[in-house]
Amino acid sequence: MDFADHHWTDRAELLGRVLAHEVGHLVLPVHSHSTTGIMRADLDFRATLPGFTPQQGETIRTLVAADLRARQ
Repeated sequence: MDFADHHWTDRAELLGRVLAHEVGHLVLPVHSHSTTGIMRADLDFRATLPGFTPQQGETIRTLVAADLRARQ
């Protein structure tokens, strides 16, 4: 589904999805796109609440915890 084909009404939700995806790029390793969830290479308007995959979530928690420990 192309963005132009979708009648997007909730701009705040769109912005939230885009920001979550981009934050994923900042935190996750290179080549972090996935076939499902918020890190898909293209927007998935059919997914009601796209999130990070369990593996991506674990990676994010591990990297953030390591960064916090390094700052102490």
